[in-house]
Amino acid sequence: FRRVLFRSSTNTYVAFGEGDVPIKDILLLMKREHYTFVPMIERIYALNGSDTLTEIRRSFAYFKQVLT
Repeated sequence: FRRVLFRSSTNTYVAFGEGDVPIKDILLLMKREHYTFVPMIERIYALNGSDTLTEIRRSFAYFKQVLT
């Protein structure tokens, strides 16, 4: 994946894990196959009513929950 924007089928930005991209499956594949590269997560927007730092924290919490 070179660049994936996490949007829903309604073409709006959504939080990680809530869009059409199977991010949970991608993270679990990386864990299962012991990939050695480091994925890059880039936030280029803020969800309505939320700031960037809050969204980054929410994203990391989601990643941690998926991978533990």
